[in-house]
Amino acid sequence: HAGFVNDIGGNTVKVDWFGSERSLHSLWDGGLISTYAHKNNLPQDTAVASYADDLRKPSASELAKWTTNSYVLDWFKESLALRGETYVGLSATSDSYYASHIDLNNDRILRAGHRLAHWLDEIFSNVALSAKAKKLRLDITSALGTSGVGEIHLTEQASSSALNNDVVHELIDECDHH
Repeated sequence: HAGFVNDIGGNTVKVDWFGSERSLHSLWDGGLISTYAHKNNLPQDTAVASYADDLRKPSASELAKWTTNSYVLDWFKESLALRGETYVGLSATSDSYYASHIDLNNDRILRAGHRLAHWLDEIFSNVALSAKAKKLRLDITSALGTSGVGEIHLTEQASSSALNNDVVHELIDECDHH
Protein backbone atom coordinates (compact mmCIF):
# COMPACT_ATOMS: atom_id res chain seq x y z
CA HIS A 1 0.00 0.00 0.00
CA ALA A 2 2.50 2.54 -1.21
CA GLY A 3 0.58 3.85 -4.18
CA PHE A 4 0.54 7.25 -5.85
CA VAL A 5 -1.63 10.00 -4.36
CA ASN A 6 -2.79 11.22 -7.78
CA ASP A 7 -4.54 7.91 -8.54
CA ILE A 8 -5.59 7.22 -4.94
CA GLY A 9 -3.22 4.31 -4.55
CA GLY A 10 -4.21 2.69 -7.84
CA ASN A 11 -7.94 2.94 -7.15
CA THR A 12 -8.63 5.12 -10.20
CA VAL A 13 -6.45 3.03 -12.54
CA LYS A 14 -8.82 0.65 -14.30
CA VAL A 15 -7.57 -2.70 -15.55
CA ASP A 16 -9.34 -5.21 -17.77
CA TRP A 17 -8.77 -8.37 -15.74
CA PHE A 18 -9.89 -11.41 -17.70
CA GLY A 19 -12.94 -9.53 -19.00
CA SER A 20 -13.86 -7.71 -15.78
CA GLU A 21 -12.91 -4.17 -14.90
CA ARG A 22 -10.93 -3.90 -11.68
CA SER A 23 -8.81 -1.24 -10.11
CA LEU A 24 -5.06 -1.74 -9.98
CA HIS A 25 -5.37 -1.48 -6.19
CA SER A 26 -7.87 -4.34 -5.94
CA LEU A 27 -5.81 -6.40 -8.37
CA TRP A 28 -2.86 -6.27 -5.95
CA ASP A 29 -5.08 -6.67 -2.89
CA GLY A 30 -6.47 -9.99 -4.02
CA GLY A 31 -6.97 -10.33 -7.76
CA LEU A 32 -3.51 -11.74 -8.41
CA ILE A 33 -3.92 -14.27 -5.59
CA SER A 34 -7.40 -15.27 -6.74
CA THR A 35 -6.05 -15.78 -10.23
CA TYR A 36 -3.17 -17.82 -8.83
CA ALA A 37 -5.65 -20.02 -6.94
CA HIS A 38 -7.75 -20.48 -10.08
CA LYS A 39 -4.79 -21.17 -12.40
CA ASN A 40 -3.35 -23.71 -9.94
CA ASN A 41 -6.69 -25.41 -9.25
CA LEU A 42 -6.46 -24.77 -5.52
CA PRO A 43 -9.52 -26.21 -3.73
CA GLN A 44 -11.87 -23.41 -2.78
CA ASP A 45 -12.33 -24.60 0.80
CA THR A 46 -8.56 -24.71 1.42
CA ALA A 47 -7.35 -22.09 -1.07
CA VAL A 48 -5.65 -19.86 1.51
CA ALA A 49 -3.76 -22.71 3.17
CA SER A 50 -2.90 -24.21 -0.21
CA TYR A 51 -1.65 -20.84 -1.45
CA ALA A 52 0.54 -20.45 1.64
CA ASP A 53 1.91 -23.96 1.13
CA ASP A 54 2.76 -23.09 -2.50
CA LEU A 55 4.89 -20.07 -1.53
CA ARG A 56 8.62 -20.69 -1.59
CA LYS A 57 10.36 -21.36 1.69
CA PRO A 58 12.78 -18.55 2.56
CA SER A 59 16.31 -19.25 3.71
CA ALA A 60 17.40 -18.60 7.28
CA SER A 61 19.43 -15.60 6.13
CA GLU A 62 16.41 -14.13 4.32
CA LEU A 63 14.26 -14.56 7.43
CA ALA A 64 16.91 -12.90 9.57
CA LYS A 65 17.21 -10.01 7.12
CA TRP A 66 13.44 -9.53 6.97
CA THR A 67 12.90 -9.64 10.73
CA THR A 68 16.05 -8.68 12.63
CA ASN A 69 16.15 -4.94 13.18
CA SER A 70 13.42 -4.73 10.56
CA TYR A 71 10.95 -1.94 10.95
CA VAL A 72 7.63 -0.92 9.42
CA LEU A 73 9.11 2.09 7.63
CA ASP A 74 11.75 -0.18 6.06
CA TRP A 75 8.94 -2.31 4.65
CA PHE A 76 7.21 0.80 3.34
CA LYS A 77 10.42 1.96 1.64
CA GLU A 78 10.70 -1.44 -0.06
CA SER A 79 7.18 -1.03 -1.36
CA LEU A 80 7.92 2.49 -2.57
CA ALA A 81 10.95 1.22 -4.47
CA LEU A 82 8.79 -1.42 -6.20
CA ARG A 83 5.70 0.75 -6.74
CA GLY A 84 6.52 1.66 -10.35
CA GLU A 85 6.74 -2.00 -11.36
CA THR A 86 3.05 -2.50 -10.61
CA TYR A 87 2.14 -0.07 -13.42
CA VAL A 88 4.31 -1.78 -16.04
CA GLY A 89 2.35 -3.84 -18.55
CA LEU A 90 -1.15 -2.64 -17.71
CA SER A 91 -2.10 -2.52 -21.39
CA ALA A 92 -0.89 -6.10 -21.93
CA THR A 93 -3.15 -9.12 -21.69
CA SER A 94 -4.27 -10.30 -18.27
CA ASP A 95 -2.19 -13.46 -18.70
CA SER A 96 0.90 -11.44 -19.57
CA TYR A 97 0.45 -9.03 -16.65
CA TYR A 98 -0.18 -11.95 -14.30
CA ALA A 99 2.92 -13.84 -15.51
CA SER A 100 5.18 -10.83 -15.08
CA HIS A 101 3.87 -9.80 -11.64
CA ILE A 102 2.78 -12.88 -9.68
CA ASP A 103 6.28 -13.61 -8.37
CA LEU A 104 6.63 -10.05 -7.02
CA ASN A 105 3.18 -10.30 -5.43
CA ASN A 106 4.02 -13.65 -3.85
CA ASP A 107 7.35 -12.34 -2.56
CA ARG A 108 5.71 -9.30 -0.91
CA ILE A 109 3.13 -11.55 0.75
CA LEU A 110 5.81 -13.99 1.87
CA ARG A 111 7.83 -11.20 3.50
CA ALA A 112 4.77 -9.61 5.08
CA GLY A 113 3.64 -12.91 6.56
CA HIS A 114 7.00 -13.66 8.12
CA ARG A 115 7.39 -10.11 9.42
CA LEU A 116 3.94 -10.12 10.98
CA ALA A 117 4.57 -13.56 12.49
CA HIS A 118 7.85 -12.30 13.95
CA TRP A 119 6.16 -9.29 15.57
CA LEU A 120 3.35 -11.46 16.93
CA ASP A 121 5.89 -13.95 18.29
CA GLU A 122 7.64 -11.09 20.09
CA ILE A 123 4.37 -9.78 21.48
CA PHE A 124 3.10 -13.13 22.70
CA SER A 125 6.51 -14.17 24.01
CA ASN A 126 6.49 -11.06 26.18
CA VAL A 127 9.58 -9.69 24.46
CA ALA A 128 9.70 -6.00 25.18
CA LEU A 129 8.57 -3.97 22.22
CA SER A 130 8.50 -0.66 24.02
CA ALA A 131 11.29 0.97 21.98
CA LYS A 132 9.77 -0.19 18.67
CA ALA A 133 6.27 0.75 19.81
CA LYS A 134 7.41 4.22 20.84
CA LYS A 135 9.24 4.71 17.56
CA LEU A 136 6.21 3.55 15.58
CA ARG A 137 3.94 5.89 17.54
CA LEU A 138 6.30 8.83 16.87
CA ASP A 139 6.54 7.95 13.18
CA ILE A 140 2.77 7.71 12.81
CA THR A 141 2.34 10.97 14.70
CA SER A 142 4.93 12.65 12.50
CA ALA A 143 3.41 11.29 9.29
CA LEU A 144 -0.05 12.48 10.28
CA GLY A 145 1.26 15.84 11.40
CA THR A 146 -0.20 15.49 14.87
CA SER A 147 2.84 16.08 17.05
CA GLY A 148 1.85 17.84 20.19
CA VAL A 149 -1.88 17.25 19.56
CA GLY A 150 -2.22 14.11 21.61
CA GLU A 151 -1.72 10.40 21.38
CA ILE A 152 -2.60 8.24 18.42
CA HIS A 153 -5.66 6.16 19.21
CA LEU A 154 -6.19 3.08 17.07
CA THR A 155 -9.75 1.84 16.93
CA GLU A 156 -11.69 -0.40 14.57
CA GLN A 157 -11.74 2.50 12.11
CA ALA A 158 -8.03 3.30 12.61
CA SER A 159 -8.86 6.87 13.48
CA SER A 160 -6.47 9.41 14.92
CA SER A 161 -6.89 12.32 17.31
CA ALA A 162 -5.93 14.58 14.39
CA LEU A 163 -8.32 13.01 11.90
CA ASN A 164 -12.01 13.48 12.38
CA ASN A 165 -14.34 10.65 11.44
CA ASP A 166 -15.47 12.41 8.23
CA VAL A 167 -11.89 12.41 6.95
CA VAL A 168 -11.38 8.77 7.96
CA HIS A 169 -14.60 7.71 6.21
CA GLU A 170 -13.66 9.75 3.12
CA LEU A 171 -10.30 7.94 2.96
CA ILE A 172 -11.98 4.57 3.45
CA ASP A 173 -14.63 5.34 0.79
CA GLU A 174 -11.90 6.11 -1.76
CA CYS A 175 -10.48 2.62 -1.40
CA ASP A 176 -12.46 -0.01 -3.25
CA HIS A 177 -11.79 -2.93 -0.92
CA HIS A 178 -13.12 -2.02 2.51
